[in-house]
Amino acid sequence: MAKCIPKDANTVNVYWTTNPEVNIRYFVVERRFSNEANFIGRDSMGSRAFNGYSNTFLKYINDDANNYTGISYYRLKLVDYSGGISYTKVVPVGGKPGGYQLLVWPNPTARDFYVGVNGAIDVKYVVIWNVLGQMVHRELVNERGVIPSHINLPGTYFVGFISEGGQLLQTKKLLVTGD
Repeated sequence: MAKCIPKDANTVNVYWTTNPEVNIRYFVVERRFSNEANFIGRDSMGSRAFNGYSNTFLKYINDDANNYTGISYYRLKLVDYSGGISYTKVVPVGGKPGGYQLLVWPNPTARDFYVGVNGAIDVKYVVIWNVLGQMVHRELVNERGVIPSHINLPGTYFVGFISEGGQLLQTKKLLVTGD
């Protein structure tokens, strides 16, 4: 999986390792800003593995010129020798080096939404409560940066971020329209 950190105010460092690497011809670093709908290829990098195969750790680094002050989302597109394509998980990156951001988007939503944990903070659980204070969902973060979520019933909800020590770090309001 790709990892991303702001290097400075104008650059995001995208890096990843492979072990093993199987049949990969090249990687494409893709980025989407929070105000955009689609990912755009930023740069490509050929596999360092001989004929696309390696059983040792291979390290890849790519610096992306990015001074966007909102949230940027990154993923890798993996292209194999037969033309097959796969993608890594999406990684959110905040505009502030060393900071953190806890996100819920889109908001309002019909039913499906994402919860993002970005930056230097340890979040153990994401918890969702209804307006009566009843917990309707709890999910382990497990070092994921983006967690796909779904609520069927329209209404107002609160998404809480719980630390490793059990402390409520932050709460976000979520409106589910059901449309």
